[in-house]
Amino acid sequence: MPLGRLMLDGPEADLQATENAQPAILFHSVALLRLMVARGLRPALVAGHSMGEFAGLVAATDGYFYGSTNVGGGSSPYGTLFRLDSPTGSFSVLHVFDQTHGSDTQATAMQHTNGTLYGLTNQGGSGNGGVFYSLAMGIPPFVSLVGFPSGTAGTTVEILGSGFTGTTDVRFGYGSSSFTVVSDTYMTAVVSSSSFTSSVSVITPNSYFRSAQTFKVLPVILSFKPSSGPVGTQVVITGTGLWFANKVTFGGVKATSFTVNSGTQVTATVPTGALTGKIGITTNSGTTTADSASIFTVNRFLLRNRK
Repeated sequence: MPLGRLMLDGPEADLQATENAQPAILFHSVALLRLMVARGLRPALVAGHSMGEFAGLVAATDGYFYGSTNVGGGSSPYGTLFRLDSPTGSFSVLHVFDQTHGSDTQATAMQHTNGTLYGLTNQGGSGNGGVFYSLAMGIPPFVSLVGFPSGTAGTTVEILGSGFTGTTDVRFGYGSSSFTVVSDTYMTAVVSSSSFTSSVSVITPNSYFRSAQTFKVLPVILSFKPSSGPVGTQVVITGTGLWFANKVTFGGVKATSFTVNSGTQVTATVPTGALTGKIGITTNSGTTTADSASIFTVNRFLLRNRK
């Protein structure tokens, strides 16, 4: 039975079998990862799920999947480390375990912010108790954002990495943000009013780091002038996170003309058919929309017959 049909329709007993469950989990995980990346949500790292029988795959920041076999796969029976290119399907063995330096890798590896992958083997090494290994593939160091990467201007974001001592600048797309270096591996930064959806950059005297994730800056409308007017009125909207606005509405009716002046200002023309109501702005942060707290009143002209 095709795997896709088994995942959707069962039977459950067949899906729970190891030979079916493991590839089903892999297929589902890769599909979710591709969907997240397509929508601008790039995780700092993804550690594959394992049922304790085989190690899961790691989606590293270089775009490849890294994994291991617990037995065989190379010139010895003790397992291997391998790399998989998902789009092309190319597969390459990177290391062959030899019992002395480890064997039977059942635990899923993790990628450090220095770019190196680290893991454990279940057996091998001194006393056959397993070893701790590292796999350096020349992947550049990066920074990792703690928590869900989304927020408005003023949000404090926690950042993990290394070499933060002496940091000179932190940017969420554009413009410098205030930051606090807590230690060489941990810092916080505040999203500035001019920031926009982008990866986060940390600049030090010796390095330039970028986050693996994209931080989504959500738009906020703080005020607008004037508060009322007829169709054709120019309305200046101020707020934060307004860069790359792609839609402005008046009472739910889309404006046909508007200009993004900066990350804190948009000028829009009240469109034909506009309704009295809230002003809304949609940016490139997915479908994120900011609605004003106040109401814009659309004035109507009444035509009277003269006698």
